[in-house]
Amino acid sequence: MAFPQATQAGFRKIFNYPAITPLTIPAVNAFAVKYTKEYCYVATAPPQIEYPTVALFPMFVKRWQERQEPFWWSVIARKDIENHRSVRSWVARRLRHAFVESLRKKGYKPDGNRIDGYGEPLIGTAQLLPHESIVRKEYTDLVYQTDLTVEAILKRRYQYKPSRMDLRQEAQGERRPLYRKKKPTKAPEGPEAPYRHPTSRSLKL
Repeated sequence: MAFPQATQAGFRKIFNYPAITPLTIPAVNAFAVKYTKEYCYVATAPPQIEYPTVALFPMFVKRWQERQEPFWWSVIARKDIENHRSVRSWVARRLRHAFVESLRKKGYKPDGNRIDGYGEPLIGTAQLLPHESIVRKEYTDLVYQTDLTVEAILKRRYQYKPSRMDLRQEAQGERRPLYRKKKPTKAPEGPEAPYRHPTSRSLKL
């Protein structure tokens, strides 16, 4: 799916869905996680947003542009988990409750803002895709996996990226020389042969 990117002045830039990269967490096996620090259209976005010629296109784009919450996240229960819609709804609701509980443990509201009102909010787009094994998971085990997920999201969100000035200063401080002097190589020393006068040498024909 190719979603449009808002490039008009004053509009929030929303990336396409492929910009959400998978987040690999070894101990999490009940669901898959995708996260990016940018705002992205998700897989459940209405199909009308893909076609600018559709009459409802401006309305759906406006809805995405006017979202106020800093953290966009959702749970998508696919049909490969269970054919019954009621079971998929129960799985998604259960995972949402566990994820919200993990966010509160770290001091965040479900929308990404801080509970105490101080500090930076959690920003980005996340998607949780439950696996079939989540049906048999205990809720405590599920909360443990969502705790690890929130920690991994925070780690990726606040990971340090050096600025251009830092990279420039580092390059100036450790600039490579244009020419490197080669180390002199010395031929291996062999056993010294006794000197023989040319007249005493025997030629073998």
